[in-house]
Amino acid sequence: MPHISIVLYPNNPGNTFDMKYYIDTHMPLVQENWGPFGLEKWQVIEYEGAEDAARTPYTVSAILTWKDAAAVKAALASPASQTVFNDVPKFSNQTPVFMSAPIIKET
Repeated sequence: MPHISIVLYPNNPGNTFDMKYYIDTHMPLVQENWGPFGLEKWQVIEYEGAEDAARTPYTVSAILTWKDAAAVKAALASPASQTVFNDVPKFSNQTPVFMSAPIIKET
């Protein structure tokens, strides 16, 4: 069963986020390191109103689609995960929230 991971970047005072680096460098790095484990695709969302933390608690999120739960587990347990997570300070000064769950139903 397909599995989704959502990565949310908080909208805190003093937040910095380099979208160009994220799109051009980080997400290809994610695909390169986690693709062999079953990462099938990714999407990036930038939230409107992100300058107002009271309205929007997150500035950016990524949706990662995996082959199944075992793929997520294997990727996160691999040394490749350190490469992915160690890259975060290069584009954001916030610690992302990482959530993962199976897709229950699709239309």
